[in-house]
Amino acid sequence: MHLVFAGELISRQIFRTKTDSYRVTVMIRTKEVGRLLAGKRLEFYFLQRTPLRPRIRNRPSPGLKLSMRSKVFYGLGGIPYQLTNTVLGFYINVFLLETAKVPPFYTSAIVLIGRIWDAMTDPIIGFLVFRTKTRRFGKHKPWMLVATFPAIACFMCFFITPETTKPYLKLAWYLVFYCFFQTFLTFYQMPFATLTLCLTDNQAERDKATAFRMGSEVLGNLLGQFVMGLSLSLYQLRLNKKVPQCRSLNDTATIPPEEVEVKDQGYLVGAAVLCSLFFICSMCAIFGTKEVLSPKRKTKYEESFGQAVKSVLTFGPWVKHIAFLIPFVLAVNAMQGNFVLYSLHTLGMTNYQSTIIIILISAFLLMPLWRRCVKRLGKKLTLFIGLLPSVPLLVSWGIVPYGVTWVQYIMAILMGNVVAVVQLIPWSMVPDVIDDFLLKKKRGYETIFYTFYIMIVKLGSGICIGVTTIVLGVVEFKPGVCEVTDEVRFALRLMITCIPGGCILIGLLFLYLYPITEEIRKQNQTILEIWRDAGDDKRRQTMKHSSAQRFRSRSIRTPTMSFS
Repeated sequence: MHLVFAGELISRQIFRTKTDSYRVTVMIRTKEVGRLLAGKRLEFYFLQRTPLRPRIRNRPSPGLKLSMRSKVFYGLGGIPYQLTNTVLGFYINVFLLETAKVPPFYTSAIVLIGRIWDAMTDPIIGFLVFRTKTRRFGKHKPWMLVATFPAIACFMCFFITPETTKPYLKLAWYLVFYCFFQTFLTFYQMPFATLTLCLTDNQAERDKATAFRMGSEVLGNLLGQFVMGLSLSLYQLRLNKKVPQCRSLNDTATIPPEEVEVKDQGYLVGAAVLCSLFFICSMCAIFGTKEVLSPKRKTKYEESFGQAVKSVLTFGPWVKHIAFLIPFVLAVNAMQGNFVLYSLHTLGMTNYQSTIIIILISAFLLMPLWRRCVKRLGKKLTLFIGLLPSVPLLVSWGIVPYGVTWVQYIMAILMGNVVAVVQLIPWSMVPDVIDDFLLKKKRGYETIFYTFYIMIVKLGSGICIGVTTIVLGVVEFKPGVCEVTDEVRFALRLMITCIPGGCILIGLLFLYLYPITEEIRKQNQTILEIWRDAGDDKRRQTMKHSSAQRFRSRSIRTPTMSFS
């Protein structure tokens, strides 16, 4: 029914209702529509479906709520990924070099090839999960169930030291199990992350489930370090009682075989406990939640996938974002990958497990502070403030003399601050780049942006750890010796202080060239709001398509607590 009024428009107010519709209030002073209505104010309402959220069929009502049990069990499913990957990030170098006695060059090959393999298999695994069409068992849970057992087996086998002295056999052993573990872990994690979309159609409930997942991921980081650190500490106490420590100060004295055997047992016990937690948490997520949706997503692009990738990779703000992201990731991984070796051989600190826990706790506690700074100062300025003061502190860390261990606890808080800033802010800047791309290119390739972001982070972490291990080989680091040479200590100082500081400075330089300031970000948001209400059908369809993508992946786009 159409009503036509001849009169003066007094006011128009638009309200967003809880049902994702618009309530529009229009007040009109009428003219010449009869004696009863002349000069009166008319007020009427009408409901209209928002153009940003199209009607979705064959899905539960938006009012469907998840039970507390489903939220808790889904959150527990986020523990395995962080539980294992964080432990590998801190301990893989020291385990391969000190306990497994793998040569430095082979160690770098294991880490580098494994991370490249992990990054390259992500799109393939995502495609396989997307093509799954089972209705009886769901779309995501079969992959999670199938991947759990081989992932646990590969993780356990990785911490088993083969009884061989041939380096190439050790290389084959650890490389195979490391690559297989990363593959099966991705087969578990990717369906688990997208499972949020199939639990409910209520976005508020999805956000709550995601909050449970993020909290569990933080718990997984702390729990993994606590379990492995406690296991190694207990076996270290046993070692101190039964095995005499080597006291030679030359580089030819080797660690007693009994000490290596005891440390190997500590790693195995820690890995066994972590595998048990992996199994329990994954089973809670698989059998404690109900997958009620299997959405069919059809994305129609006006250009081919290759052209879309080219458009993304040649977009100026995105190139500058990647330019400052890579140095920041390298800085974090250089500190993380060499922290244990630096504590052992440069500072003479054997109780390094407690400092790792301090790093993770400080990173977790500082994130809310930096979130508040982002709201007040903007993302670009907050990134400068958070990282620039850390450069001189990192350099000063390199002159700490041998035996001064109390400084390590202060530097652990500094390292936690760097981890918090780098993990939080660059990730939150990706939507700003997508908005700018949408305005300039009239396209919204959000999936491509985030896929390349994750791939770059994984490749950066692998390259960094691989290169630093090669440096140890150049300075002739000998696994299993009591005291390393001065060249090795100097190299460790550089790799955990000066190199991260230099990477941060390079990243800040590219950050200065980053064009999307807080003013431009707000301007882009205003323009996009105008586009949403514009009469241009092409603009409305562009916004509709982009918002549909964001609606589908909103609960997936959450940063992890580890760059490993």
